[in-house]
Amino acid sequence: MAEKSGSEPEIDKTSIIARFEELSSEKQEALNAQVEIVAEKEGRII
Repeated sequence: MAEKSGSEPEIDKTSIIARFEELSSEKQEALNAQVEIVAEKEGRII
């Protein structure tokens, strides 16, 4: 197994958004809800 480095890998936001837009609206709503829950737990505002 590879060792974890101190930094997180760079996130390609463009490809994530493109994949998100391909999902059905029901799946998009479910993902949005999950993101909001995680953000709330971490104390982040989105």
